[in-house]
Amino acid sequence: MVFNAEKYLKKAINQLVITVPAYFSDSQRTLTRQVAEALGLKVLRIINEPTAAALAYGFDEKQKHNNNILIFNLGGGTFDVSILTLEKDQDKNDTRFEVLGTSGDTNLGGEDFDNALVELVLKKYDDQNTVEKIRKDKQAMKKLKVACENAKKLLSISDTAHIRIYEVIKGQKNLNITVRIQRKEFEIECQPLFERLKDPIQKAIKIANGNAKSKNKGESNISIDEVILVGGSTRIPKIKELVKIWFPDSKINDSINPDEAIAYGATIEAEKILHPHGYKTKNFSLLDVIPFSLGTDVMNRSKDQEVQKEGDEMDVIVKRGDHIPIRSKRTYSTAFDNQTLMSINIYEGEKKYIKNKNLINYLLLSKFIIF
Repeated sequence: MVFNAEKYLKKAINQLVITVPAYFSDSQRTLTRQVAEALGLKVLRIINEPTAAALAYGFDEKQKHNNNILIFNLGGGTFDVSILTLEKDQDKNDTRFEVLGTSGDTNLGGEDFDNALVELVLKKYDDQNTVEKIRKDKQAMKKLKVACENAKKLLSISDTAHIRIYEVIKGQKNLNITVRIQRKEFEIECQPLFERLKDPIQKAIKIANGNAKSKNKGESNISIDEVILVGGSTRIPKIKELVKIWFPDSKINDSINPDEAIAYGATIEAEKILHPHGYKTKNFSLLDVIPFSLGTDVMNRSKDQEVQKEGDEMDVIVKRGDHIPIRSKRTYSTAFDNQTLMSINIYEGEKKYIKNKNLINYLLLSKFIIF
């Protein structure tokens, strides 16, 4: 990416803003940063992809009123949902982007729809013995997957796609695949994937409602004024159809190229960091949220032996959905008298017990007693 950008701009690049899926864990974000730093690049900031998309739309459309926006980001490998409130202050000529809630599925994306189409093609092939041979041949499966990806794109603009692969397995000239796929067949095959889109949406709305209530000290649920479609997989007609069904009173917006919206937003954030008083970016601020709760492990004091088997619990210090940056304090005591060593572990996640958590950092405190 950097090489291509340098070639186009005809100048060296040494600083960048990186976007990541909203539901990336701390370790995934850290590794992403380390990769950039290993290349000698300074990472100005890592921001969530849906947030970057909201920046792109907020600037592009120059909206004159406050809006609650849901960013529906379905890319090649991940699915993210973020709900933001875009607040305009006409008197101060100010724009404030505040993330209210975020959720996602890091194992759902365009590649899963490609794989579903691969399975559909193999189901339609008559000779199951040949199908097994194709499945065991990596080159054959690669050919089939490329053909299915192209067919998926065609099915976004047409009701029918033809898949033709000659000599699927190298050296077997009589082994060809010729299949006609109807869009309806593809949609039926992908129904389980469509169903998986609901849960992250519901979670993001639940978190956003909680933050909105806390902010406004009210009990009413937020309304989604606009749904912004981001990511190449949102070109699948069935996905647009489902979004319209799920949000019948919201404006569905895909006016910016869904493949470019996130990069567009990242450049706006980079401009804001490098030139905070610049003409275009001086009047906007961005408030993002933490995607996972953070906390430390505490003793499981349950008297129930079955519960005791679950191990230590996590005491939440920073809640999922809290705005970044944030500072939070807790006071803890030692587990027993004359304790000389304490391990402070920081975990992330939403489950109760640390065995289901992701350890992201730790610190050992020691006290040496001399008699």
